[in-house]
Amino acid sequence: MKKFLPLACAFLAVFVYASGVSAAEWRFPIGLTYATGFHDVFNLYKNNVTAQGLSIDNQFYWPVGVSFQPYLLFQNGLGIGAGIGSFTYIHSSGGSKDYNFYDIPINLTVRYTPLPQSDISPYIRVGGSYHIAWGDFVDKSNIGFLGALGIEFFRARKVSFGIEAAYDSAEVTFDKYQNLGSTLFSKGEEKINPGNFVFALYIIF
Repeated sequence: MKKFLPLACAFLAVFVYASGVSAAEWRFPIGLTYATGFHDVFNLYKNNVTAQGLSIDNQFYWPVGVSFQPYLLFQNGLGIGAGIGSFTYIHSSGGSKDYNFYDIPINLTVRYTPLPQSDISPYIRVGGSYHIAWGDFVDKSNIGFLGALGIEFFRARKVSFGIEAAYDSAEVTFDKYQNLGSTLFSKGEEKINPGNFVFALYIIF
């Protein structure tokens, strides 16, 4: 989390600069997000359980979740924002033990909207992301880059909606087990990007 400090300082600097040059408005997008990288985490959990010589009794995962991405937009089209989500979850049962994984991504971003007063308003946002991840097999998380392109529709209205495609490079390091035959197995590590390409549909207040 200390690696997130320089990003937070840059975020604050943009806020101070932009707030001094134009008026601003808050926007509150909330919606559903799908992360393509979550399937890699699911496969690792499945392989880790079977590599230990255990059979999988049942397995459940949820790659789609709710995210909240509030931001402050200035009249010049520059904005800053922070986000949380979407929350994702894996549950695996092997033998008499349950294996769980929980992930809550957070981010800080700077954005630019070339048409802030238009009903159809494209935007770009860039910044950093970090996955608050915990559970079985989780070792550590690292900060990564977040870049996104999106469009807001009916932006001049009190309630609008938007679509977004993003890339999140933040990684989580996991313990990885490999079966060596019989009841023997080895333990290593693997870095996985739980976000990777992320697609979202928002309602904006």
